[in-house]
Amino acid sequence: MHSWLPALVVTFLLLPVYMLHQYEEHDNDRFRQFFNQTIGQGKDVLSPWVVFLTNVPGVWGVIGLSLWLAATANIGFALITVYLVLVNAIVHIAHAVIFWRL
Repeated sequence: MHSWLPALVVTFLLLPVYMLHQYEEHDNDRFRQFFNQTIGQGKDVLSPWVVFLTNVPGVWGVIGLSLWLAATANIGFALITVYLVLVNAIVHIAHAVIFWRL
């Protein structure tokens, strides 16, 4: 890690920060229950398996791949992680605005 560029270190640190965010969101199955209640209108449209696939390979895997590519091929691949976090932030902001208006 001593030879990593500062940009790569900061990007690497996004993963544990994102994991904390996911824990906050998914503790006691809150996200899935909220999603099913609001979007699914009470139906079980989002299963625990889909939540797992979305968050573990879909988020952690993408971040891991991004970091590996950034460390071995080109530092620009670290932007995949940054954009993933930004897209999540935009979705959260849009969600907050929509539910605030209701």
